[in-house]
Amino acid sequence: NSLYELPEREAWYGYFVRFFTGTDITPEEVFAMGERETERCLKEIETLRSHLGFPDSASFQQHLLDDRFFLKDQQAVKDGFARIDSTVRAHLPGFVGAMDVPMVRAEEWPDAGPNTPPGIYRGALDSSRADFVFQFNFYRGRYNSRAMSWLYMHEAIPGHHLQAIQPINVSAGDLRDQLFYSGTAEGWACYVEYFGDEFGLYRDPYQRLGKWEWDLVRSVRLVLDAGIHYYGWSHERALAYWKAHIPGQDGIAEREVTRVTNWAAQALTYKVGADRIQRLRDGFELEHSLNGQRPDIARFHSAFLGMGRVPIEVVEQNMAAALGE
Repeated sequence: NSLYELPEREAWYGYFVRFFTGTDITPEEVFAMGERETERCLKEIETLRSHLGFPDSASFQQHLLDDRFFLKDQQAVKDGFARIDSTVRAHLPGFVGAMDVPMVRAEEWPDAGPNTPPGIYRGALDSSRADFVFQFNFYRGRYNSRAMSWLYMHEAIPGHHLQAIQPINVSAGDLRDQLFYSGTAEGWACYVEYFGDEFGLYRDPYQRLGKWEWDLVRSVRLVLDAGIHYYGWSHERALAYWKAHIPGQDGIAEREVTRVTNWAAQALTYKVGADRIQRLRDGFELEHSLNGQRPDIARFHSAFLGMGRVPIEVVEQNMAAALGE
């Protein structure tokens, strides 16, 4: 049922955390980060609720179930992603510098069911041509429109698609061709979601809300992961924590608790990776500001992507060299 049931359970969980995140974060720090980030997300959602004029959480959650938020025409979903693609590409040079980025198509996730995640990047489905795809969950013939901006940024540009087409990731000519570290890959895709404003997105408060709704899920998963595998929480206790902290998403509670139980520490990679990348960026900006220089964030991002999907700690140790500093 969990790593907690194994002999030497603390060592086992510590190993899984390090393997997936590529960092030295401790289980106690994972739990604390989850609680802190959960509170942050709930505050952001409350701010948006107040801004939109709803007096309480119950009326707001009922409003969010309205059919207006769910697209039932698959072509409308694809068209929406195409519009987001155009907007993001117009702003991309300021984020990563000049880069030739092949097209990436949005397609329905075949045979999606109640336990299918919101989306997934499939990359090049046809090796004979540049046919890059990410898939969205169109289960029961509907798609939550509030998830469009953050999902595109995560799975496509500047997220996984940008990682995949970087020359260093396609053919580094060394061991990096064979590596995939979730803390770096998922960490980057989660990190970029916080900069929707820089890409001309999140102009609609409901698109911004969608980002925080899913960020809340990721934050709670940190608590559940450490709770189940390190502190020995039962399935029932994990479900209770979910329902106490995530309004309006009871429908996926069983799926997410089961995921965390069956795939120890993988769910940490998003938030832990994003946090470490942000810390790297903060250090980069501070150093340049103290020297009276304007930080070139596009250069920072380009250097980060150029190292490939090596562990975050390896990125941290080599970032200065990658920047030529």
